[in-house]
Amino acid sequence: MKRNTISIFVLALLAVLFIACPLVTSTDVVDNTVPLTGQTKLVVRNQNGSVQLTKTLDNAVSLHMTKRVTGPNATEAQNRLPDITISVTDTGGQVGVFVDIPEGGVYTYGVDIQATLPAGLQTDINSSNGDISGGMFTAPMKLVTTNGTVTVNDIGASVDAQSTNGKLNLQGIAGSVQGTTTNGTIDVQVAIPDSGFCRLVGTNALVTLQIPESTSARVYVTTTNGQIRHTGLAIAGNVDQHKIDGRLGDGWGDISITTTNGDVVLTGY
Repeated sequence: MKRNTISIFVLALLAVLFIACPLVTSTDVVDNTVPLTGQTKLVVRNQNGSVQLTKTLDNAVSLHMTKRVTGPNATEAQNRLPDITISVTDTGGQVGVFVDIPEGGVYTYGVDIQATLPAGLQTDINSSNGDISGGMFTAPMKLVTTNGTVTVNDIGASVDAQSTNGKLNLQGIAGSVQGTTTNGTIDVQVAIPDSGFCRLVGTNALVTLQIPESTSARVYVTTTNGQIRHTGLAIAGNVDQHKIDGRLGDGWGDISITTTNGDVVLTGY
């Protein structure tokens, strides 16, 4: 019993000291450039950090990666930076970036990645606790984060964006769109191609969709605790404040929007 009491006291003391001490962050930058020799995709598996994608005219993927360790002691944080491992591969027709960080303890680890790549390179990005952003690409994008915002603009291909606790802001998309978030708004502007789709799912989310007035698609929209508003779109079929089951034009494509707690706003431009 006495040993348990002492252990509890020591843990409590360490917790108090940790809270009382100001946290410091140590960083280390890792740069890497991978020339493209037939690779068609960039795959990123990040942990606890952001991923920023920027278009380049170079036929290469350039990576600027910032490791960071945060804790109560600057020297110890600096010493822990090598515990973060980043593997960069260029096999199997793709460039891969794989991050591994320690878990647990009083120090937190993370990596922020800035990648420049050609507009026509496909992207498959997965991160946790970090935003994902990019723009002006012409190849399909898959962007997944756990706690963060996904923001892309001027994409001439399909976009699949997912976040657990974060916003989806997808603007100027010329391709099919799949968007899912649990807690966050969904704001999409898209020109859906013939036989393409826009499928948006939110749990606690305001969903805003802007599409051309000339869009041809089947339309199914539902919200449980919210209202549906639409302007500038001639939707034929069953339309009320909580559900739309109808059609735009000849109904070539597919629009599906579902949210539980939030409004849905459809606008034609």
